[in-house]
Amino acid sequence: MTFMCNVDSNMKGDQTFYWYKDNEKIKETQQRFTIQSASVNDSGYYQCRSSVTHLSDPVRLDVSNSDLILQAPPIINEGDDLNLECHHRSGLDFSQVEFYKDGVFMKILDSESNLRVGKAYKNITGAYRCTKRKKLSFATSSYSAEVFVSITELFPYIQLKASQDLIIEGDSVVLSCQTALNSELSPLRGKKELQLAFYRDGVNVQPFSTSDTYKIESAQQKDSGNYTCEVKSSMNSVTKMSQALSIDVQEMFSPPNLIVNLNPITQGSSLVLTCDTTVNQNRQISNLEYTFYKDGKTKQAARSSTKYRTDKVNEEDSGEYSCEVSFPSSKVVKRSNKTYILVQVPVLNAKITMDPQVPDMTSGLNVTFKCSVQRGTSPSYVWLHNGKDVGQNCVLYDITHDGKVLFINSTHLHHSGTYQCQAKNSFSDSKSNILRINVTEPVITAARSESLKCPRTESSNPYVVPALIVVALVVILALAIIYRYRRRLPVLKFKYHQEPLSVSGRLDEDSLLHLENVDSFERRMSAQTSTQSEFPTTNFVVGKFEIQILNFVCRKFRRKMSDGAYIRSEFPTTSSHRTFVVGKSYCLYRA
Repeated sequence: MTFMCNVDSNMKGDQTFYWYKDNEKIKETQQRFTIQSASVNDSGYYQCRSSVTHLSDPVRLDVSNSDLILQAPPIINEGDDLNLECHHRSGLDFSQVEFYKDGVFMKILDSESNLRVGKAYKNITGAYRCTKRKKLSFATSSYSAEVFVSITELFPYIQLKASQDLIIEGDSVVLSCQTALNSELSPLRGKKELQLAFYRDGVNVQPFSTSDTYKIESAQQKDSGNYTCEVKSSMNSVTKMSQALSIDVQEMFSPPNLIVNLNPITQGSSLVLTCDTTVNQNRQISNLEYTFYKDGKTKQAARSSTKYRTDKVNEEDSGEYSCEVSFPSSKVVKRSNKTYILVQVPVLNAKITMDPQVPDMTSGLNVTFKCSVQRGTSPSYVWLHNGKDVGQNCVLYDITHDGKVLFINSTHLHHSGTYQCQAKNSFSDSKSNILRINVTEPVITAARSESLKCPRTESSNPYVVPALIVVALVVILALAIIYRYRRRLPVLKFKYHQEPLSVSGRLDEDSLLHLENVDSFERRMSAQTSTQSEFPTTNFVVGKFEIQILNFVCRKFRRKMSDGAYIRSEFPTTSSHRTFVVGKSYCLYRA
């Protein structure tokens, strides 16, 4: 059995080595120590050191007379690879080996006697046993060996502490990760082999290093959270996490609130801004500074006063205001929310303009009115036609969304009159000047030459439809009058052949003779127009008008008949002759 005392390779020069068994010095000064023939008396703990190093870790040597032994590393540190070896005396032949931990079966190995347990952690501490069996002629012989495995923790104690319990914004805080090293460890595996990292709410705030502290220079509320530290060994990467430490950073003072005496405020009034904040009762602070801003630019530099005052505000003082509170001896700075302050200015000198600038115009033109003011805060506009509000929804006008422009598309007579706009805000108003327009219909002169005729277009004249209605009523009245006197007039009957007598399709002379009765009828009726007594149901004027209409109809019919206009195709019938009756209907003929 040979022992080797290893030292750091950086240590140069001649060194003297010292060996110990069960804390007693052995007469050996070389780096190697050999036991020539081991016996039970050689069992014990062996250690070594050089003239410039500390005492090494103890190594346990067990010499046994048993036929089977179970070997484990003499010192097992947390994170080491653990292997157990079950050896038997030479001359014995075993086919299988069984392993147990604390009496509980673990595994059977066929071809080898090494049990690879894996990484050594605290939970694998316990009593391990190996058993080998040999079959004899009439029985089975078994051999067992046992060893107790103890794991030495590198850092069984980890605790995270803060430099102070009460932490207020701006304070400097130091977090210390305290680790209790195992006293059984050699100084060679001491603190310098540990690395530490710090976390806040699971997020790394300081990576692994040899430093066991984490410092917050000026604590802010964002630094509040649950902190932990993690420790690992640089030799075998064993890591352990501490318990969480809750850090609550209290406010030094609350976020400021900007208080305005008036908003909106009228022009010429006094504006007073107050930057209000509440100081933490656990810390006496008297030297806070206040700064006021307008539209992001400094309006009043930092000072101890919490107020900003302007005696007379103008329209230019409108904007976004905010304030800031700071503590000079720390980095604690807080700013209020932005508040928009509106300085209201009365509406002055409303003015209306017109395009085109022609007061007298014909219908069909487009006219645009614009309303403007010399000054005023957020004015709204109302349009007046002949002193009455035209309204946003009036179909006769188009008004823009902001109300500044009124547009007339194709003027008509009803657009004539006065126009005026009224600009106003919440506390003032102003009426503009008055403009008058006069819309007339254009005079249309008929052209004498056929070549100067206007093309037929759709007219937008509003009087076309009423005129058509009047014409239709006159026609209906004429038909009603004709039907009224239809049965009063004498009936004149005449016949004509269905087939025309000439090749051209005109009526022959015999047929035309039957129309002479029509001429005599007209003469007789004309002679009677001067007598009112023959029209007992109407007056003289109406009767004369009716007779004139009937005479015109009869003459037209006779002219058509004489020209051969009424042929077979115009009077379809199944009879061989047609009979036309001129009777009470005043020349309204029927077949």
